[in-house]
Amino acid sequence: MIKDSSAIKVIKQDSDVGNLIYFSSLSKEERLSHLENLRTQYIYWRHDSEPRFQRVYKVVRRA
Repeated sequence: MIKDSSAIKVIKQDSDVGNLIYFSSLSKEERLSHLENLRTQYIYWRHDSEPRFQRVYKVVRRA
């Protein structure tokens, strides 16, 4: 399957001040929620599947 990437548009970082002001006004939780939504959309677009954990890590504190 060939993916069409013609919808991607590259813009300068400072060209969309309205978005920067909007996202700066959000709380940390709201920004993380938006980020998670974008991440999920990318995974669906890229892999055509639901997001899953790739690995399980165990954190161990050493004395």
